[in-house]
This record gives sequence, structure tokens and C-alpha cells, in this order.
Amino acid sequence: MNPKKIKDLIPYWIEIAVRQAENDGKHSIDERLTAMGFMSDIWLKFPDQINQLSDTAIIQILKRSVRERTKSVRLASSNYLFTLLDTFAKTKN
Repeated sequence: MNPKKIKDLIPYWIEIAVRQAENDGKHSIDERLTAMGFMSDIWLKFPDQINQLSDTAIIQILKRSVRERTKSVRLASSNYLFTLLDTFAKTKN
């Protein structure tokens, strides 16, 4: 796939993933965990494009998920936050 087309799809992917990761009762835990992982992976692969977008939505969802009742969601979101922190610290991003 053309790299230009991928860059055009990133905002759409993030928008969909943010909606799927929300704890609104519409999505299962598995869907939410997958969406959080997808957002984190996109951010790690395309940090410049995410920085051009508003990265606060991703951080807010992950921070909210750390305080949830479900242990798997808490652990996964903590893992994603620390993975992002570690990677960005290494790359000085």
C-alpha cells in the first residue's frame, strides 16, 4: 500500500479505535483491549502523524482505563502506557 494512503488513514483508524476503547457499555472487554493495543501500535509506528493529531485522546483513554474495575483492562492499559513511555524516552520523542 502506498505510504501516502496509510498516512491518510491514520486519523480514521485512531478515531475508530478511540470509540471502541471507550467504556460506554457498548463494547466488550476484548474489543476495548484490542482497540487500546491498536492505538498504541499506531502511535509507536507513526509517532509524527499522531503528534500532528491530538494525542490527548489516546492518553486520556489509557489513563481512564488504568482506574477501571476490570483487572485485565487495568493491566493492559498500564502496559501500553509504559511501553509508549519507554519507546518515546529511548527515541527522545
